[in-house]
Amino acid sequence: MLSAKRTVMGVPGVNVPGLPTAPPVAQAPAAPVPHPIDPLANVPSSKRTMLGVAAPGGLQVGDQFVPAPGISHAAAPDGRLPIPGPSVPAPPKVEVSATAFQVADPSIRVPTTAAGAFGAPAAGAVSRHAPTAKVDPSISDSFTSIPPVKSRTGMVVAIIIGLLAAAGVAIVLVFRDDIFGEEEATTSRKPRVGDAGVAVPAAADGAVVAVAAAADAAVAPPPVVHEPPKIEVVLDYSGDGAKVELVFGAIEFTTPGREVRLAAGPLAGTPDAVLTPGKRAALRDFLPAGTEPAPGAVKIPLDVTFGDGVVERTTIELPVPVLFAAALVPDAPAPAVRIAFRLAGEGRTLEVAGTPVDVQADGAATYEQAVEGLRGREGIWAEAGDRVELSLPFVVRDGAGVVAEGKAGVAVPVVPLRVDFPASGSLTTDEAIWVRGETAAGAALTLDGAAVTVGEAGAFAIEVPLAAGTERTLALAATAPGALGRSASLAVRRVTPRELSQAADEWAAGVTERLGYADFAGAADSFRGRKVDLLGRITSVPSARDGVSSFVLYVDTASGCGASEVCAVMVHAPSAQALAERDEVRVLGEIVGRERTTSERFPELAAVRAVYVVPR
Repeated sequence: MLSAKRTVMGVPGVNVPGLPTAPPVAQAPAAPVPHPIDPLANVPSSKRTMLGVAAPGGLQVGDQFVPAPGISHAAAPDGRLPIPGPSVPAPPKVEVSATAFQVADPSIRVPTTAAGAFGAPAAGAVSRHAPTAKVDPSISDSFTSIPPVKSRTGMVVAIIIGLLAAAGVAIVLVFRDDIFGEEEATTSRKPRVGDAGVAVPAAADGAVVAVAAAADAAVAPPPVVHEPPKIEVVLDYSGDGAKVELVFGAIEFTTPGREVRLAAGPLAGTPDAVLTPGKRAALRDFLPAGTEPAPGAVKIPLDVTFGDGVVERTTIELPVPVLFAAALVPDAPAPAVRIAFRLAGEGRTLEVAGTPVDVQADGAATYEQAVEGLRGREGIWAEAGDRVELSLPFVVRDGAGVVAEGKAGVAVPVVPLRVDFPASGSLTTDEAIWVRGETAAGAALTLDGAAVTVGEAGAFAIEVPLAAGTERTLALAATAPGALGRSASLAVRRVTPRELSQAADEWAAGVTERLGYADFAGAADSFRGRKVDLLGRITSVPSARDGVSSFVLYVDTASGCGASEVCAVMVHAPSAQALAERDEVRVLGEIVGRERTTSERFPELAAVRAVYVVPR
């Protein structure tokens, strides 16, 4: 069978990926060879040219045979090559079909069973690969052709053109990515020499195949080397030292990367395992099970996803130069803090809260300090309700400088102490006042140095006499084992009833607008901050907490209440004046809005914060 790669010019093509295959040659007006044998089968490749192949009795172009005038082509006895016959004046008329051939003149013998490039046809059948020819019966001789000697000049030219075409093919192979595009050249490439399972061809086309193999090797990408990213990570020393945390910072990829994930600890395998700046993880998460943290180093396994989708496991090693444990000294007569340090390496120094601490040969060091000795120190002492938060800075150094620093934190409990009555700075007309409040059960309480009895729940109440016309300052102190003591101080002034009324009148003189109950009760929130002067009667037992006495006041008609109405307001009075239910009083103060109460009759009332409560 003829090669499908021979081009229009007749050159046997090399199987080059990406180059189009020429379409079949259009039918020539001259008659084809009426023979099923491939005329190129025995012709060496050096004789093939782009213009055709010189053959006995004519010229072979592709799969068309052009006979030379004057030569007859009767079949040879062996059926392989045509036998020249006598010359005829003109070529015969030939009709060609695509599937079989027939000769009109029965005198012309065409062998149909001879073996050839098309293969032997079945018995009694006509080869479907041979062109069909119908010869004009007026022609008595065989077909004519040009003698081979007359086509040598054309063959030389054809050889030169063929060499140029081969050079062009080699150029196309080398620059195929630039011509066709890298993706198309890659996806459409056919198997070639160098690929697995492809044999090396012999003979003339080997040079071109070698060029193609060299081109493939030239464009092969180098192997990708994934460099682990640079990750910032530090140890956060805080609290009592039981939970040292790793804090991750910036992540810098040398090889393009997508993300880094923790490969150990409770976060591994979860969406929270992705590292981002500020990410925290406990040091214990990266220790073997049952292992306690120790100075030295810790290995942190990480899974790194690179830009090409490859996931690789890497491990970073983080030095742990120091560990500590902070706590209060047990059974100490006064609260004291103790911090036990363990340092890694020799020749290192330790400083806590500005104080040098001796380091033993094995790296152990202990800092101990009474809590009262730290009272009020900025950055170290912070009161927070029922406790004091201590934050003690420490620094570890070696010969090169600082190797670790942090803050050891200790919470120190404080004895609770609350004074409900009287209010500090208040006035009273009473000869004595009751100091009432609450502390911790079992705490020791003193008032001006004298012991005060504390109840089982921590409540206390003590009567204190007041001298007329004098101000007395009361000092209370509460202490308890294992806790910081707490103290409170308040001043109370005893005045006469007349002095109290005069003070109230002076305050009322500054009120520019007199508001009655009916003016503000229904919209008390809109009158916040406005001053009022009300007359009324206490209708509930006053309750006191944190120096403020609270009670319900029924407002008199003289202060804007209707004759048939019940007008009630809630009063909160920071006072030292002893008050009782049914007392007639004058209340001077500011409106603070409306508030809910526990009374079923008055679930919500207008409220007033009193400056003075004057008995009438």
